[in-house]
This record gives sequence, structure tokens and C-alpha cells, in this order.
Amino acid sequence: MAPSVPRTRATAALRMKQIDLDNQDRTIRRLRAQLATERRGLATTKKELEETQVALEASHKVITGLTEIGLSMSRRIERKDDHRIPHTISKIHSQKSNISSRQSAAEILADSYPKFCASDEPAGARLRKNSCNRVTAGLRSNSRIRKPYFRLRSVHV
Repeated sequence: MAPSVPRTRATAALRMKQIDLDNQDRTIRRLRAQLATERRGLATTKKELEETQVALEASHKVITGLTEIGLSMSRRIERKDDHRIPHTISKIHSQKSNISSRQSAAEILADSYPKFCASDEPAGARLRKNSCNRVTAGLRSNSRIRKPYFRLRSVHV
């Protein structure tokens, strides 16, 4: 028994080392497979990141373009308004002066024709009270801007 024991121990030790190497080999293969899986996942994530960056840059360009369009449109609108406001103000002033001149013309006409009124009141009082001569205001509907006009209408009491 003595001569075979060392051989058996040596064989057992070799067998244990072989099993150990096989286990290490299996572990290395498993770790390499995990590493390959991780690399594939990272490559996919990298592609997605690049696509997202491209899409983000494109959306930034679109937003910048839309902002520039909006700013140019607002500048255009401001220019039109700046051009339109003085014209509108001048039209309002001319209409006011037109109305006041027509009112004064109506008062002059009312003062120059006292024979239509039967009372002895002054012409200005008659006009204010609307007792005899009435100055009626109307709106012309055939023009673009509705211009007021006045006509003297006599009312017999």
C-alpha cells in the first residue's frame, strides 16, 4: 500500500488542480460573456445618445428659426402699427374738426333763420332746447369710414 499512496495523492492533487482550472475557465468564459453583453448594451446606449443629440440639435435649430421668424413678424407688426397710428390720429383730428365745423355751420344756419320758430327765445337757446330747429346727426353708411353729417330740420310747433 505504501508505493501506491503517493501516486494516488499526486493523482488526486492533479485532479483537484484540473477541476480548479476548469472552474476558473468556466468563470472566465462567463465573465467574458457578461462583458460582451455589457459592451453591446453600451453600444446601443451610445447610438441612442447620438440619435438623441442629433434630434436635440435639430429641435434647437427649429426653435431658433421659429424664434427668429416670430421676432421678425413682431418687428413687422410694430412697424405697421408705428406707421398706422399717426395716420389714425390725424384722421381722428380731421374728423373732430370736420364735426365741429359742421356743428358751427348748423348753429349759424339756425341763427340766420329765426322765422321758422314761433317763440321769442334767442336762437342759441332754441338750438340747445331743440324746441324749434333741431340739428340732427346721422351717419353716412356708404363710405368706408363712417363720417357724421348734420342737417338742419325745421319743426313747426
